[in-house]
Formats: sequence, structure tokens, C-alpha cells
Amino acid sequence: IPDYEGLYKFNIKTNKVYNCISNKWLKPSWCNRYYRITLIKNKKEKGYYLHRLVYICNNLTEDINSFEIDHIDNDRKNNNIDNLRKATHSENCRNASVRKDNLSTGYKNIHMRKNKTKRDNLTSFCVKIVYNNKTYHKTFHSLEEAINHRDIKLLELHKEFANSG
Repeated sequence: IPDYEGLYKFNIKTNKVYNCISNKWLKPSWCNRYYRITLIKNKKEKGYYLHRLVYICNNLTEDINSFEIDHIDNDRKNNNIDNLRKATHSENCRNASVRKDNLSTGYKNIHMRKNKTKRDNLTSFCVKIVYNNKTYHKTFHSLEEAINHRDIKLLELHKEFANSG
């Protein structure tokens, strides 16, 4: 582990941290919805998210200080290197799952709107995607049309970070 040579070793195959002083494997704790490991050097403790350690130890020459590490499948417990990628904060947000408080449709970037006029009582579905401070907005009569449009637009805008939910 960079900056902890001789104190700790990282097993790339198992994603486990070994303490060379106590001769024990460290057990990560579940903290703020991520696994966390505490390392000690010169009597000072420093906490690391396990997914960042996995990425760092698999990419020793890469500087990730100004980046986040994104879980591609959105499973925060899946810290395999194949599931991790370097991302800006914006890219990481694009890969977010559907919010739990999305009670309107249950679909990311789609909300339902009831037209309450005297002539009709129709429901429409609005797709809203914000990308680089520009808002893309379109309304559809069916949820299926909205989902199809949303999926195409997300792929076009977000590319590899596109996540429809």
C-alpha cells in the first residue's frame, strides 16, 4: 500500500489488507454505506474506503486524488477491480441508481404529471435529464415511450456512465 510500505500489504486477489506488525488480516467495517479500513502510521490513524484502496493498489502509478471511485454495478459491497472505475463527481452522479423517494413512477429521470383540465384527465410522463448545466425535457403520453426516449438520451449524453435505474 503506497505510503504504508513495511506496515501493511494488500492482497489484490482477495482485496484484503494484512498488518505486517500484528501479523493479522484487517477486517473492514461498514461505515457510511461503504467498507472502510483504518491504517496506522506513526501513531496516527487514517481511514480509507476499501474501494479506493482496491483501485489504488491495482493502479499504483495513477493519481486519483481529485477523482471518485465509481462502483459500475452500483453495489457498494462489490469492490472487485473489474467493478471499479475512476470518475469525476459528475460522472459518478450519472451512474446513480433510482432514488428511493421516487414515488411518482419509480423510474430514474421520469416523473408523472396528471393534466387536470375540464376537457381531459390524462396522465403524461415527463423525461428530464440534466447534463453539463443543460436540461433536456420531453413529455410523452405513455410510460413506455418515456422510458425508450430516456434510455436513448442517457446513452447519448452519459455514454459509459449511463444508468437508467
